[in-house]
Amino acid sequence: MSYTKTDKTPIYHDICTLVACGMSIRKAVTAKGISSETFYEELTKNDDLAKRYAQAREKRADARAESIDDLCAKVISGEIDPNAARVAMDAQKWLTARENPKRYGEKLDVTGVPANSVNVLLSTRDKLKRLKRAKEEADAPAAIEEGGA
Repeated sequence: MSYTKTDKTPIYHDICTLVACGMSIRKAVTAKGISSETFYEELTKNDDLAKRYAQAREKRADARAESIDDLCAKVISGEIDPNAARVAMDAQKWLTARENPKRYGEKLDVTGVPANSVNVLLSTRDKLKRLKRAKEEADAPAAIEEGGA
């Protein structure tokens, strides 16, 4: 199927589908006959495409997680050396955690703020706790003096 220069929307959606299935962006754009620069340029202009691509990366994390299951099965059957599988699994786990930190991240986020963002609320809570402790410590000697006098 060929696409005109003016309407590449279907090709960009196809690229997102390939990424969601586990393909790298480099391989996906090559398979569809466009450059990665062209794709990334369109990402900056097209909010719908940017959302699709972000969702595709999250779905690719699921594909990576499933590939870890496949590696485990191959180790058990003796097809792959356990040490080679361990290296591959560690790489897949690292990539998976970066592509979908909410599901596969190493830290449990109880604040509801994504792990890769700045948590302003948490730092404010910490500051308030420190201020409260400092005030309590400052008031404590005065309370002792009042009670002992």
